Amino acid sequence: MQARKGGSSQWMTKSATSLSSSSGAGNTDGAVVRPIPDFKMLHAQLGASQAHRKENVHLVTVQPFHWATDQRVKRRREFDDMVKEKLRQRELLEEQKRKEMEEEEERGMRELRKRLIPKANVVPEWYKDAPRKRKDEGAI
Repeated sequence: MQARKGGSSQWMTKSATSLSSSSGAGNTDGAVVRPIPDFKMLHAQLGASQAHRKENVHLVTVQPFHWATDQRVKRRREFDDMVKEKLRQRELLEEQKRKEMEEEEERGMRELRKRLIPKANVVPEWYKDAPRKRKDEGAI
């Protein structure tokens, strides 16, 4: 076991402590005798270490802080405008395609109607000279 002697930084063993005691009669159970600490000296050491720390303290300078929300709002607004413009262009393109499809269907319907309506054709010249059937000949 080791004991600290006084306020000094020297360490002494148990045997050295028992030898240095004045009477030696009161220390029969093997307990270590410890002197009363010097609180004034300990306080002075603590003050010196704190003073050394205080000398090395660097002051903090406050820098102005700027929120990025204004910039983000502006960029988001530009992005939203760009998306709206793209959507508008896509809608215009779809509307144009729809109109072209309707016109194509309408043209197809007109042509189909033209084909389906029966029209009288002109009798060719060579057919005029052909013999005609009589109604009497067909009946027996």
